[in-house]
Amino acid sequence: MKDPMRLLTSLTPLVLFLFLAVAPATSWSQDRSDTGRSRAQRPRPVEKVQAEKPLLAPAQSGWRFGFSTGLLGAGRAFQVETLNGVSVPWDLGNGAAFQASRYNATFDQNLSLGLEVHRDMGTYWSANAAVTYARVDLGAEALAGQQGLAVLLDRVDVVQLGIGGTVRLVAQPDHPFASLEAVYTSLGAGRLEGLDQSGLGWRVGLGYRHVLNDDWAARVQGRVSRLSFTAEDFQPEVAVLDPPGFDIDAQDHLTFFEIMLVVEFR
Repeated sequence: MKDPMRLLTSLTPLVLFLFLAVAPATSWSQDRSDTGRSRAQRPRPVEKVQAEKPLLAPAQSGWRFGFSTGLLGAGRAFQVETLNGVSVPWDLGNGAAFQASRYNATFDQNLSLGLEVHRDMGTYWSANAAVTYARVDLGAEALAGQQGLAVLLDRVDVVQLGIGGTVRLVAQPDHPFASLEAVYTSLGAGRLEGLDQSGLGWRVGLGYRHVLNDDWAARVQGRVSRLSFTAEDFQPEVAVLDPPGFDIDAQDHLTFFEIMLVVEFR
């Protein structure tokens, strides 16, 4: 019998040759189906890459136009009181009157309508002009006995023309903004002509603008404007032959508050 070590040594090259011949064949057979065809490789999943939305709004240039609707009011205007504290019938016109010794006159909120034009001047700034009209109720609040009383004194036409600028507070398509304008205000009373007046003042506003598409946008805005006011020419009408003296305590200015919705287009 041959030496076992010599036999193992002689068989080693043969084992190594068989291993090298069988290993590639095994790997090749794993890549083939039972029919002998190569198996299709599974495609690697493709990662979806979403395009990022632009954070900055492009610089704008051109004209924008808009129409607005909202509510406009001014609050307390003046107070009328008899000097002796006696209750008298205050004339409302058309034979109507209310009995009181004192009443407060206020401009109530009413519907406003307006037109606007804007000129874009870059990413942040724009110049604008706007005209607004509202017919505001001038009401009177009085104490009749133990009960409060509210009546309509007159209706006053309010026309405002503002010219100024607007700045967006962030450089994004949808953005909050602020505005500052010089405003001319005209008051035209119906029956109480002594309240007719006009003058210059200022107006500030804050709002939010939402872009609908390339041509249309919508804004929600609140504005406050201020106008010098006087009641020197106003004479209350009393429905008695010998009216008592009275005192008028008027505000030295009117502060108009407006909430509005604006639709813009190019």
